[in-house]
Amino acid sequence: GVMVGERQVSDIEWRSEKLSADTSYVVRKRDTTSIFAGYVEKLGSAQLEFTLRRDEEEQFGRRNTGSVSYGYALTPGISAYARAGHAFRAPSFNDLYFPFFSNPNLKPEQSDQAEAGIRLRGIGARKYRFDVTYFENRIDDLIVFVYDPVQMTGQPENLSRARIRGWEAQAETSFVGMTVKAALTVQRPEDRDTGNQLRSRAKRFGSLSANRDFGKWSVSTDIVASGARFDSSNEAPGTRMAG
Repeated sequence: GVMVGERQVSDIEWRSEKLSADTSYVVRKRDTTSIFAGYVEKLGSAQLEFTLRRDEEEQFGRRNTGSVSYGYALTPGISAYARAGHAFRAPSFNDLYFPFFSNPNLKPEQSDQAEAGIRLRGIGARKYRFDVTYFENRIDDLIVFVYDPVQMTGQPENLSRARIRGWEAQAETSFVGMTVKAALTVQRPEDRDTGNQLRSRAKRFGSLSANRDFGKWSVSTDIVASGARFDSSNEAPGTRMAG
């Protein structure tokens, strides 16, 4: 990777994957060459950022992805931002070839994401952080794992069109020597063709953690909670997993 000043960054990555198997799969090796470039421009209280990435992959071809974001400091402790981007994710060799639990016909995921949020930061002796974000992700060919409990078999499959949109809030503060963090996501993960809740994805989930240092020792606790999910694509009552 190369950085020029504080405004430009570039990176080149090469990855090689090889499959060892008795079965004669069509693709047993794939190399991926990636080139990344980013640019940040500060304009007074505003900041503009661009990123661009190109992946040349032997199995799934060439892909261009990237993002653009804009942030503005309303006050020294309050800022707002918006971001949009395009991404893709290739299925792994396990997704494609793992014995009895794979699908060699999988296609890569492609997604468009957008989000906007406000960030609050405590200044001076008032140490705290609070972020709230609205997000929307639209994914084509989402890779989901489908399990059949009767046959005791399963495989990943592509879901044609998915959308996940909602709100996310994160907070962090310190008091009486403890650092406390909390996070909450309220979202609507849906199959855009049917309107049903996406398999194995909850509409609400969150976490709460606390940490305190005692000299060389540190004591922490974490609580994670999730709403109900369905182990099916049609919200079948018998597949409902309680929160």
